[in-house]
Amino acid sequence: MKRLEASLAMALVLAGVPISTASAGPGTGANGYLVGSASPLTATQVAALQNAGANVKYVYQNFGGAAVVAPANAVDAIRKLSFVSSVSADTVKQLNAIQTATAALPERHTGWT
Repeated sequence: MKRLEASLAMALVLAGVPISTASAGPGTGANGYLVGSASPLTATQVAALQNAGANVKYVYQNFGGAAVVAPANAVDAIRKLSFVSSVSADTVKQLNAIQTATAALPERHTGWT
């Protein structure tokens, strides 16, 4: 049964379907990373990332790379994989401020009368 679950998860990852797995939370020591490669990853390369300690969250289909969660001590092993061209922190971008209009917007004209 475990083999079937692993095969299904691998098929979903290769299809580009995000799968829900244990997320990195407070105290886990794991962080999100974007792993780059020259071309889309093969099943063997995804398995190599997992063997290096990465929890593969998403495999990009249109360009090489994946979003992974990994402990800090696994990052060097991931960087040393022959197909990996880059490893960078996957940072969350958040809107810090919103500027609101102080006056009414001008009336919109479509050109139709």
